[in-house]
Amino acid sequence: MKSINKHTFVIIGGATRAGTTSLYKYLSDHPDVCASSQKETRFFLDEEYPSPYPITFRHDRNPIEKYFEYFLDIERRIYLEATPDYLYSSGTPNRVKAYLGNVKWIFILREPIERLESWFHFGRQMGELAADIGLDEYITMQLSYSSPHPKQIFNSLQQGRYSHYLQPFYDIFGCENVRLFSFSALEREPLELMKNVSRFIGIDDNFYVNYKFLPFNASIPIKDVGRLEKLYRAYAVQLYLRVYNKPLIRKFMHFFRLYLADPLYYRFRAEKAGREQISTELRERLEEYYAEELGRLGKFSENKFSW
Repeated sequence: MKSINKHTFVIIGGATRAGTTSLYKYLSDHPDVCASSQKETRFFLDEEYPSPYPITFRHDRNPIEKYFEYFLDIERRIYLEATPDYLYSSGTPNRVKAYLGNVKWIFILREPIERLESWFHFGRQMGELAADIGLDEYITMQLSYSSPHPKQIFNSLQQGRYSHYLQPFYDIFGCENVRLFSFSALEREPLELMKNVSRFIGIDDNFYVNYKFLPFNASIPIKDVGRLEKLYRAYAVQLYLRVYNKPLIRKFMHFFRLYLADPLYYRFRAEKAGREQISTELRERLEEYYAEELGRLGKFSENKFSW
């Protein structure tokens, strides 16, 4: 098994639909960072966590040695992965602590109502939401739930109360090993954010001075949601899982999908009519629902946290 003592593990642990793919890509390009060959290893998720991937942690199926197969360049100081669902997996903090020690955690948080809208469009894009479910209906359904839904996409309302899920990470790893950043800062001031991230994990921030910051994995409103979208996504996932430890093939596939396949596919699948809007009455209910969240997050962040 590879030694973990000479490496610093950095995990982008959340939140979903908050720019984690972009941050992962920016850090992956740094010469001191060895990024996992698959962005979301999902290796330390709770066994019962809803997941489309077959790789989650179990001794009898995936021993810890399997995890290290995702890190192919042992000469780089920083090992990086990004599994946003770790934030919502209750057993993950203790499990990671037991096997990897004092990991540095990065959480990108997005204004909760904006994130709800993104989840709606992403659910459509993934074929997880029926075409006849509107945005208001999608949110109202979740306001009526008294317990977590078995499908992750229908938990996006509750999961916007980030402070509840963050507490165990601070308790187990300490405030010195956890940092919160905002999605809006990643969009508006990516260079400043990357300088802060670089200082936190101990890499040279000069690398990003002339870096070209491009957004990745944005949700796209699409038309005619159905079997074609699910097949496209499922095929891509299975293909990636087959070559996660083959770096050259993986790199070619990533380039092909990012710059050729996805742009061409969504050029014909994108909805031209624009995005649905949340009704005024429902937005007021959501604002009340999340009213205290910024204050709770302020207790965690060393600087005043804002969206």
